[in-house]
Amino acid sequence: MIPQYRDFLEIDAETISDARRIWPVLEPELSSILQAFYDRTDAVEHLGNKTRGRRGPLISKQSRHWKLLLTGQLDTDYINSTINTALKHREIDLPFDWYINSYLVIGDMFRRALDNHSEVDRGTALAAHAAIYKLIAFDMAVASVAYNSALVD
Repeated sequence: MIPQYRDFLEIDAETISDARRIWPVLEPELSSILQAFYDRTDAVEHLGNKTRGRRGPLISKQSRHWKLLLTGQLDTDYINSTINTALKHREIDLPFDWYINSYLVIGDMFRRALDNHSEVDRGTALAAHAAIYKLIAFDMAVASVAYNSALVD
């Protein structure tokens, strides 16, 4: 399935290159992006109770994950990490719709960080947006397989 996802989403060498090119811009912003993300989850009653008091470890794990994804490290370690993360989210009963929405919120936060960065020209930002959204879709697909299999089991 994974090669089919990559083909369907047209994740190619250029996609990976565009994501890698922008990673040095996003990486220094990642902690504040994830802090803002968890501020949003904390404001939602049934989400905040799953994340409050655990920000440090959650941000550390998310940072590692986003680095793997946005530097194009789509290898066995990445796949196993994504599957394990999805299964952990399922174990804590995070509803799948909120899991999906979280990807979109973080993707939008990445977009805004790039759009607001003075050193990123419009063409680079547009290429990066496309790469990021393709990689997020890929990540969601991999995670959804694990999430849905846990529901069936």
